[in-house]
Amino acid sequence: LDGSATKVQIDKNMVFSDDVQAQFGGNVDLRIYSDDSNSYIDNENNDLIIQNDATDKDIILKSDNGSGGLTNYIQLDGSEVETVFNQKIKIEDSKNLAIGSGRDMKIQHDGSHNYIDLDNGNLYFRDDGDNNIFLIYREGNGVQLAEGNITIPATSKPLTLNVATPT
Repeated sequence: LDGSATKVQIDKNMVFSDDVQAQFGGNVDLRIYSDDSNSYIDNENNDLIIQNDATDKDIILKSDNGSGGLTNYIQLDGSEVETVFNQKIKIEDSKNLAIGSGRDMKIQHDGSHNYIDLDNGNLYFRDDGDNNIFLIYREGNGVQLAEGNITIPATSKPLTLNVATPT
């Protein structure tokens, strides 16, 4: 190696044997390695930042599609400034999907029931399309709204309102 150079240029592939690490940082804070089964990027200090500085370009996470090919699962789209999930998302039972900078809206399934929890504000169901019909459908006994004992059947049965008389 030439000690007068400010960088080392490598013009050939570097091959690391299993369990041999490429180590970075004065305290070996970052390691990249592979064992006989898996590959790792291991960071022990502060945040691990993956950054793309190319204008209007993306960071794309791909993996096997189950049949030997690759597919795009998550895309950080630099030109649209959005995160795109290109495949379905699975959230395990009793884990929240938290929305908002204060995480003040949560959606959860506990294995038996489904919840939308709001820590502030209102929940609006909107259909902003022209001449569209907005439906809430429940298989079985219709739709029940707990406030004021209102029952709106989703079948051809008559509408029943059981509203308490004001005192």
